[in-house]
Amino acid sequence: MEISGLEDEYRLAAGMPMLLYVKRPAPNQEPGLAKMLDDIRATGKTSYREFTTAKELEWLLADDLAVLLSESFADATISTWALRPSSAAPGESGRTKLPSGTVTFLLTDIEGSTQLWESEPEAMEVALRRHDRLLAGVIEEYGGRVITSRGEGDGFFAFFPSAVAAVEAAGVCQLRLGREEWPTGIALRVRTGLHTGEARLRGRDYIDHSPINRCARVRAAAYGGQVLLTNATRDLVAGRLGGGFGLKQLGEFRLRDLAEPQLIFQLTHADLPADFPPIRTLAGRGGNLPLQVTSFIGRARELEQIAAALGEARVVTLTGPGGVGKTRLALQAAGQVSPRFGGGTWLCDLAPVRDVAGVEDAVAAVFSLAARAGHTTRDVMVEFLRGKQLLLLLDNCEHLLDGAAALARTLQRSCERLVILATSREGLGIEGERLVPVPTLGVPGADADLAAITEAEAVRLFAERADAVKPDFAVTDQNAAQVAAVVRRLDGIALAIELAAARVPAMTPAELARRLERSFGVLAAGRRGADPRHQTLRATIDWSFQLLTEPERRLLCRLAVFAGGCTLEAAETVCGGDGTDLDTDIVFELLARLVARSLVVAEEHGPESRYRLLETIRQFSEERLGEAGEIERWRARHADYYASLLPRIRDQSHDPGAEVLWARLSADQDNLLAAWSWAIDIGKVDTAFFDAGRLRAQRGQD
Repeated sequence: MEISGLEDEYRLAAGMPMLLYVKRPAPNQEPGLAKMLDDIRATGKTSYREFTTAKELEWLLADDLAVLLSESFADATISTWALRPSSAAPGESGRTKLPSGTVTFLLTDIEGSTQLWESEPEAMEVALRRHDRLLAGVIEEYGGRVITSRGEGDGFFAFFPSAVAAVEAAGVCQLRLGREEWPTGIALRVRTGLHTGEARLRGRDYIDHSPINRCARVRAAAYGGQVLLTNATRDLVAGRLGGGFGLKQLGEFRLRDLAEPQLIFQLTHADLPADFPPIRTLAGRGGNLPLQVTSFIGRARELEQIAAALGEARVVTLTGPGGVGKTRLALQAAGQVSPRFGGGTWLCDLAPVRDVAGVEDAVAAVFSLAARAGHTTRDVMVEFLRGKQLLLLLDNCEHLLDGAAALARTLQRSCERLVILATSREGLGIEGERLVPVPTLGVPGADADLAAITEAEAVRLFAERADAVKPDFAVTDQNAAQVAAVVRRLDGIALAIELAAARVPAMTPAELARRLERSFGVLAAGRRGADPRHQTLRATIDWSFQLLTEPERRLLCRLAVFAGGCTLEAAETVCGGDGTDLDTDIVFELLARLVARSLVVAEEHGPESRYRLLETIRQFSEERLGEAGEIERWRARHADYYASLLPRIRDQSHDPGAEVLWARLSADQDNLLAAWSWAIDIGKVDTAFFDAGRLRAQRGQD
């Protein structure tokens, strides 16, 4: 072959941009041409490509024309793509040689193949043969070459001289896989990554593996049925894809082991799935926790407890009354432990969900998952979450306990690295669950000095929220006692304190304290944009009240007649038994449920347990009792019980175990006073009340 004319033409065009296309295998058969191409490669200023078929030449010309039109050719460096004749050892003559130059790499992988091999090995073997034939056929059809088939897991590693051909081939593979008739129990979901870059060879191996590594990271970020490509590939194919294919920009992400963020695109088609979960990247590590717009006050002890519990149990539930701050505490704790969870920390708010059946759909929506043919939403969710080191925050579970508990139980048993943090007014009640009760914020004592008052968590919250609406507000010697009275009256409930602080621009702490002594109506104004259940204190308590059974509601309302709490015996006698619709035997069960639902506080008092309502809940319950026209009836039963208690204590004051009775008398001073006041108000003063003075005198002589 005479090549002098080609050499002359090349030399005459020196310094000008040029493209050189050479049909294989001429460079290897003609030494003169091979030497010329070696010289071109050494200068590094000219792009030459080799092709085998006319179709390959068409794709090469189309790609290079796109480069020219984008005015990037002036900056191009030498780019070679070659398929050299095999120089393999005997027995390896059919092995495809590694490409060099600017090419588009395609990497695939079968999602969940390990589980399929374990559960359906025979069907999987049949399915994999079909998968291999299908992918190999499409790759060849579009001018690509398979470098390895199942060289890594069950995936393919291929290259294309044309970026357009590579992307279209990836899309056609997905379309044909979706139409394939798979064996029973098998549905192969293939994820695909594409990247275009310069592949440089030395001998039989690559000098620079970075393009292949980048392609592998893109593939790893994809889900089954999804095709992802880098910006480098997108720049070559934008506006040039046929067959109904398009591109969707997903954003810039940090991929594992890559120094710089990558702009990632998804291949789209009317017949391909469009919605996938957030791609698997370092950028997704943080999950979807919302940014908090207010500071977090106190709770250091609770944060330590939650962090420890999340390290020891895989289902942890924060319990407490409405408005106590469970959600805010859970978000703070989740944010602090998020570095433990490589798969991210994800929030699912169940408050808007009204039906138990909607729990799974709500959680699935967080990860953009949906049921598919032959698989329920739960199946898809388990498949997605299995193996992920992830923290799932299920917020506001109390009205969907059965659904939340069922899902948590399934995920706990199926996803060994998944941890669930839930918030609810009662526990989920499943095996392995760890409960962390959330107490009200600490309040200062009645005799606390200024330093103790300002250090109390409840006061700190009030002061900071008040300062947000009245910038010159501060807790001082002049108002400290009144601020302390406000937070004590509100039992340290975070929501109530924030609502009270919002009133500071309109009234002083002293005025606020006086209003709260009469009614919580001053807290009726809601926070704009807040969940309706948390807009007002009454709405928060009413939400909990509506979740109770009718017997639980009746008992809660009746407990409002007690002042300062009561014993189990008092609750059984006053609220149930003869003349009531609640049997004495069922009162304890109902009381235990109210404790579990965070509406009644159980406290140890010496040898006995005492049960009390937070003042905000007591006032709400008393209002409901009044609306039903029953408040006088239950106050009368309350007074009768304490009138009968005094003689009993007097008669048994010298018996063994009398210390328990004296302790009860001391704890029930508020109840005795309330009963006495009611009796005086209605003119039914029983002489038994006057024995209290003699009891005190006798106790002092013993």
